[in-house]
Amino acid sequence: MLAKKIKRIISFILSLLLLFQGSLPYSFAIAQEATESAEIIVEPPAPTPTPTPAPEWQTVDRVDVTTQPVGEDHTYRYRDTAVSVTFTKITNPGLLKIKEVQVGADTGYDITSDMPDGTFVYDLTLPNPQPQEEAKVQYSEDGQSYQELAFEKHDTTLVIKDLNHFTIFVVRLDTPTNDGTSTTNDASAGTVCVVGPGSNACYQTIQAAVDAASSGDTINIADGTYTDPVTIDNTKSGIVLHGLNRDGARIETGTTNTGISLLSGADNVVIENLLITGNGDGINLFETSGVTISNNTISNNIYATSGIHIQDSSNITITGNSFSGNDIDISNDSPNDVTATGNDWGTFDGSAINDRIYDRLDDETLGLVLYDNEPPTVDPISDIITNISFEQTGVASDTYGIKRVEWSDETGEVNFDDPSSLTTYISANSDGDYALILTVWDYQDNSNSAEFNLTWDETSPIDPVPTSSSHTIETWSSDRTIEISWSGASDDTSGVDGYYTEWNQLVDSLLNAATKEYEEDADSETSPNRSTAQDHYFHIATLDNAGNWTSTAHLGPFWILPLLMWVQE
Repeated sequence: MLAKKIKRIISFILSLLLLFQGSLPYSFAIAQEATESAEIIVEPPAPTPTPTPAPEWQTVDRVDVTTQPVGEDHTYRYRDTAVSVTFTKITNPGLLKIKEVQVGADTGYDITSDMPDGTFVYDLTLPNPQPQEEAKVQYSEDGQSYQELAFEKHDTTLVIKDLNHFTIFVVRLDTPTNDGTSTTNDASAGTVCVVGPGSNACYQTIQAAVDAASSGDTINIADGTYTDPVTIDNTKSGIVLHGLNRDGARIETGTTNTGISLLSGADNVVIENLLITGNGDGINLFETSGVTISNNTISNNIYATSGIHIQDSSNITITGNSFSGNDIDISNDSPNDVTATGNDWGTFDGSAINDRIYDRLDDETLGLVLYDNEPPTVDPISDIITNISFEQTGVASDTYGIKRVEWSDETGEVNFDDPSSLTTYISANSDGDYALILTVWDYQDNSNSAEFNLTWDETSPIDPVPTSSSHTIETWSSDRTIEISWSGASDDTSGVDGYYTEWNQLVDSLLNAATKEYEEDADSETSPNRSTAQDHYFHIATLDNAGNWTSTAHLGPFWILPLLMWVQE
């Protein structure tokens, strides 16, 4: 009975759970009266819901990019438009990128990919905005000149088959004047185009494009001469002035004007690929930060502050530019340093470049224009052991030349006849080891040093003591070869280098000039056969590593019996 009551209670609890929680994966029925065992009924699981497909596109920096590498035989449609790309062949799949751009009065599509050109084939579909009119499809590699493409015309679209590279595509009405070629100051097409979210349009002047641009936009400037000064204020921070071809866009506003002026707060602006010539100041920066000026030609600007004038600005980078004919190439009237590496100054003479820069070297309150941030190189010099004055030539180099040289030691005991020249004569006042330092500076005051050791030793080494193990001095012997050994040679400063030995009939003299015969570890020799009935003397001289010789040690006389006396013995 107790078991049945427990089963009823469990059944009641399960019923309540089903009531409040909805259906469960499994239902349990517990027999209450008829049987002591419980019956389990298993229901099939609910079907797994189909996941929502991942989006095919994402927007990155105002460009639509596929979320996955593209595949063959799939159509990729750009937003809610008729623009689509269908790949028929792909070697190495990558991402597809499409951005709508304004090309004069027409809408174009800048299609790119991280797949190299020629590794894919695709069909492109473009909208035909006026199906009742004759149209043409054009493409451009540089945003200036356009070439036509063959296409298939459908009701509202135009299809171009078997393309193998990406570029800018545009559909235009097929009229004699609409050839897509941009010409400087051509009011119908415009030559200065703003690319960005704020505006996608082209203008006749750079200033008009700047005024229409938003922060972060790129302004593409076609080839031609632009005579209106350009001013950028703090509402246009981060914009890019980009010449489509290096030196093709010429900013020439007259010698009483500044070509390009950046006002206070016009930060992070980029100026690149322009020819800036024939102005007062070429570029003037006032209270700006993070500005980059790169790959321009800046020439023949005549103000005293001339090519680039920097006032109270910071984090300025000037790189890849060519300077010539300016009164001053860069004038840094700011307390902050300016990075100006990798520019073409028309010379590698640091002295001449310094003359064309105004910075800390002219006024210590200003920052330095850092055109050379690499220190000069100094070749290491081998250690020297000597006892005489010697000529030493240091080897140093720098891209822009060596400005200053200094030889030194810390003791003051070493003499340099010309310490400010790479080549100098060196000597020391007393024996010892000295650390000599060669320091060089370039024209940006970058420095580098090399150190080597000089051992100066004018003192002769200590003589060894020779002995004989085979003969006794002043004693007759029939053995005509004499065994000699020596020990005790030393030199405290430069060390023993070797020995010279000689046999003769002189008590304390050498017949020949001493030259090193044995290395420093030698300690014995056997004489050649000595003649009979004569005095024989052994002499040994010691050489140290500085070239000093001892006064020579001697041993003898040794006597060799005549042959007749051998027989008598």
